[in-house]
Amino acid sequence: MHEAEYIKGSGTRQLVFRWTPDRIDLDLNGIRLGRVDPITGLRDFDFAGRIHSLAANPVSDALPRVNASSILVDARGPSVVSFGQPAIAKHQVMVKVRFDRQTIVKGSPAIPIEIDGQSTLLSYRRGSGSKTLVFGSELPEGIQRGALIDFGDLGSEVILLPGKSTLADKGGNPIELIGADFKKNLIINGSKAALLGSHFEFLKTMSASELNALMEQDRAYYDSGVKINQQLPATPDNILPYLRDYQLPDYPKATHSVDLYRIAYRSKIPGQERFTTNYGLAAIPQTDASSIPVIAMEHQTVFDRASAASQAFSYPENSGEAMSLYSTRTKVAHYAGQGFAVIIGDQYGLGNNPEYYAYLAKKSNQQSSLDNYKSASELLSALNKRISNLYVAGWSIGGVTAVGLAERLEQQGIELSGVAIAGAPLDLAMNVNAGIWNPRNGSDGNTPEAPWIYNVLVQSAFSLDWYSDRGNIAEDILGKYYEAGRKIYTSDYKSILPTSDGSGVLVDGYFLPNIAKEILPARYSTNPKAFAESDYVKLLNESSVGKLPLSADLLMVYGEQDEVVSNPVTQSLYNWQRINYGKQNIELITAKAANHRAALFTLMDRSIPWFTASINHTAS
Repeated sequence: MHEAEYIKGSGTRQLVFRWTPDRIDLDLNGIRLGRVDPITGLRDFDFAGRIHSLAANPVSDALPRVNASSILVDARGPSVVSFGQPAIAKHQVMVKVRFDRQTIVKGSPAIPIEIDGQSTLLSYRRGSGSKTLVFGSELPEGIQRGALIDFGDLGSEVILLPGKSTLADKGGNPIELIGADFKKNLIINGSKAALLGSHFEFLKTMSASELNALMEQDRAYYDSGVKINQQLPATPDNILPYLRDYQLPDYPKATHSVDLYRIAYRSKIPGQERFTTNYGLAAIPQTDASSIPVIAMEHQTVFDRASAASQAFSYPENSGEAMSLYSTRTKVAHYAGQGFAVIIGDQYGLGNNPEYYAYLAKKSNQQSSLDNYKSASELLSALNKRISNLYVAGWSIGGVTAVGLAERLEQQGIELSGVAIAGAPLDLAMNVNAGIWNPRNGSDGNTPEAPWIYNVLVQSAFSLDWYSDRGNIAEDILGKYYEAGRKIYTSDYKSILPTSDGSGVLVDGYFLPNIAKEILPARYSTNPKAFAESDYVKLLNESSVGKLPLSADLLMVYGEQDEVVSNPVTQSLYNWQRINYGKQNIELITAKAANHRAALFTLMDRSIPWFTASINHTAS
């Protein structure tokens, strides 16, 4: 949401307002005028009596009949479409880079490469104002035409921008820079950088003892979520009754130190025909083995873009930001500490990626995860490692994206050794409908619905709106709560405070109920059939996973007292695969008295021997 500034016209019949896009603003299907009124749910202007006729009558807030859909906004700057490998031509080494628009060069951009192990720079040569830029240098003395030329240490495919050097479009919008720690630019040899293909940033090495400490920290964090009285220890009589019978697993101690890398890679957003720079995390155990089993671990729901997998080890230990990433850090500690390479990609819109959060957007999540897997494979190759076995795993919504990635990998003929998921609402429409029409209140002595379930409705309404071609999904589903939801989805708020009566939250003063059904406009909240026929539910069905036949072994873990996914929903994919495809290599484990978080713990406990069994089977 932006406000156009009044420029001139007072005292006349025409007022002029102006708004200048910022460098990340984007709207490829046309802007919309006005705001959604938090009382009526209708879109209007919010002049609040600040504009009057000469007779002192306030001007109407009603929108004029203006179609603004032809007004598009793109302030993202040029994007790399393709680039060639360094090649020798007439005693020169050259690289051509093609962009999606005319690109203007200022300063002295350069591309770092290695020739027979010697580092050198290819300087910008020509092409400013066109879509293709050429970088080159004279072939160093003594280097023959058959020399080995590549992009240098760990395949660093970047354009360096020293000093005030820039690459920008004709409107002055600069190219996207590679990020490092959250909201910080990556600096390479004193220069900022733009991405050509992939870049790998070594973060640090964690010892086995440090990994074990992370595991213990997470067990303590679990205790805080099951206690009745947070001020007292988690003794049996201070644990919620329906969770008292869950037994925390005894995990094996880490046996490997682990090297952590942040991956930056280019990814093409499905349906939008444009590229973005996205990020991921790779945890590589220190081992002399030339082959290594790899787990492509998918990320769970987050409600803050700072809580991205690529940032899991960027924050000070015990900080609030680090604790918000407890599950990512725990998965790395558990699996990488046991000798598995773990790769976790950010979904679009998280961390330093400039897009909107691709929450439940199946095609976008499949693409970003596939691109992360391919870039991580390049990293392993640069480290002289090959993948012995490939697994896909995920918890919560990460389980949904894990199955989506598995579908995409199998479609591409990439062999999977197994898929392991926990607490995953694979049938998204069924899970959302359950939270709206049949929410659990705990009156039967079992778990009540998670208090943040309404956030799933809000986040997914905006995400499916942006990453589909339907349009107007969020406004249709959220009605008068659109503005509160928009602020949450875009992180465009100063404060979120609970109401005094516990009925919801105030987002910068805008009320949002915490009961999902109460968010829906009356045309849906009183008519389940109309809701089922809405574009929102249709998109949820399209984003659900697991309806295609899966060849890989599948392990499914759910908690008997899961507050996010009810037990009927847990059975849906299991039954679908067995009944429709006769799938036998599928196992469903229901963990007694386990809540949503404990389902992850059970998965970690059960999956290591499950993975190891398939490794041994492959070896034999």
